[in-house]
Amino acid sequence: MSRYEDLLQEFEAYGRSARGAKSLMQHIAQRLHESTTRYNWVGFYLMEVSPFEALVLGPYVGSFAPTLRIPLDKGLCGAAALPARPWWSIMLGPIFAILGRIS
Repeated sequence: MSRYEDLLQEFEAYGRSARGAKSLMQHIAQRLHESTTRYNWVGFYLMEVSPFEALVLGPYVGSFAPTLRIPLDKGLCGAAALPARPWWSIMLGPIFAILGRIS
């Protein structure tokens, strides 16, 4: 079994006893960060519908402080979350050409 299959089984087992979605997301972020050294940040952004349409930082683990709120018209993550724009259309062009790139 591959490392990723092992992690998936671990996540499924943890999910059955997790105290909620955020607890599960924190566990997933922590384990992926520990087991995948090529990523210096692993985490989740959650959709906030009102009063603004934005992605709001959820559970994460990493070596830098991420953006707390990303409007849906900014950056790669914001653009990918737009419901009218399929995510694969974003990957067709250079990342640096994405509208409203954030640092």
